Amino acid sequence: MVYTAHKPRRKAKNSDKMQKKLILAVFIIFFFSSHFYAQKVSEKKDIAVFTTSYYGWYIPNELIDMIDDSIMNVFFNIERFNIIGLEYRLASKDVDTFNEIIKQARESDTPLPEAVLMGLEAFTKEDWKKTVNSYYVVTPIIKDYSIQQGTFNHILFGEIEGYRVKLNLQFNVYSLKEDINEQFDIEIISTESSYDKACTSALAALSNQLDLELRKNKAFTIKTGIIKTEKNTVNFELGKKMGVKLGDEYVVLNEDGKKETGLIVVTKTENDFSEGLILYSKKTLNLGDSIKEVPHGPFEYRAYALGEIGVFSIEKGLYDTGATFGLHVSGTRGFYRFRPCFGAEITFDSRSPKILALGAPLTIFGGAEIGNTYINRLQILPTIEFYYTMIVSGLKKTIPIPEGAGFKAFVHTSFLITKNFKIGGDIGVKLGTTFFDGVKGVLRFTAGIGFTIKL
Repeated sequence: MVYTAHKPRRKAKNSDKMQKKLILAVFIIFFFSSHFYAQKVSEKKDIAVFTTSYYGWYIPNELIDMIDDSIMNVFFNIERFNIIGLEYRLASKDVDTFNEIIKQARESDTPLPEAVLMGLEAFTKEDWKKTVNSYYVVTPIIKDYSIQQGTFNHILFGEIEGYRVKLNLQFNVYSLKEDINEQFDIEIISTESSYDKACTSALAALSNQLDLELRKNKAFTIKTGIIKTEKNTVNFELGKKMGVKLGDEYVVLNEDGKKETGLIVVTKTENDFSEGLILYSKKTLNLGDSIKEVPHGPFEYRAYALGEIGVFSIEKGLYDTGATFGLHVSGTRGFYRFRPCFGAEITFDSRSPKILALGAPLTIFGGAEIGNTYINRLQILPTIEFYYTMIVSGLKKTIPIPEGAGFKAFVHTSFLITKNFKIGGDIGVKLGTTFFDGVKGVLRFTAGIGFTIKL
């Protein structure tokens, strides 16, 4: 009897405790989930992209087709749109009229006549419906175009016989749903030894600039929220499917979204979420905190000055000292631990008077940053590079004179001052051979300072 009398009360107490725990859990989940989903999270939206208009300019058909392909590839590769490709070209004078027609069609919901004539093309009913219902509409227009054949200055080879391609495109971005009607320009100038190379170089530059300009547009910049925090890392919603890449950076926003309070770099991407390392934050990050993409180009640029102390030369014994000034370019977007790098520099030492009488001692190099490591704002970059030095005279049809080659190994350490600016220093070693004025071995220790800009 004692057992049966107390058993129901024990069950009641346990049941009460379980109910309280369940209510508390539901409250916590509701609180955090409502806080998180109150944040604006970017999502893929329909975008209608017209082919490039070029009325008033004579442009070879193969080149305009290549421009169209380059533009469409950027929209596909950026992976944050549902693309509706339209094979219609609008004249620049028709863009404003076209946008007004779209607005009227949406507001009045009037049926479309058999054909709507814009520029030199006629819309079908199906394409017109897709355009009117798209969230965004983009119309690219060539404002300026030229191609010249002649003698031009090349950054590496001085005066060359070749081609120069110049393109100036205007991109009109329109959205009735977000009340957007804006535009941006991209100007490209490419000089190469052949027509095909000049066109290819121009289109590569167009793709890079368009990708950056689109991500800079506030309508297309990714906005999301943190879904998990752990020590100095966070997980946030959106990943590969939305175009998030390794090395991308996101600022942490305060509650009203107007002030930046931290910075995160993406270290891992999955299809629907990403992981980031906290570089700095003014507060502890929590579930639901808002973050926003910092649109950077594919590279960061470091200007530096180095002192070099020689150890030996095969012929002379003690080798002299030198001073080096250069520009170092690192691939950042799409890379994290391993990053490709390249650049150019000029070194001045005891041989400089003889060399400068013939031209400029230009060194080009390429290699990789291995084991990129962040400790909060501090970044450590072990680097290995191959270099080649040549004497560039700048004279017409003069081939650069080989001057030397070898390897460089160094560690670059930098400190993040702002989200776009770092200062730091290098310490390393250079091992190689000089060809100018006799073959000599070179072993030099290097150390210097520099600053990095992320554009």
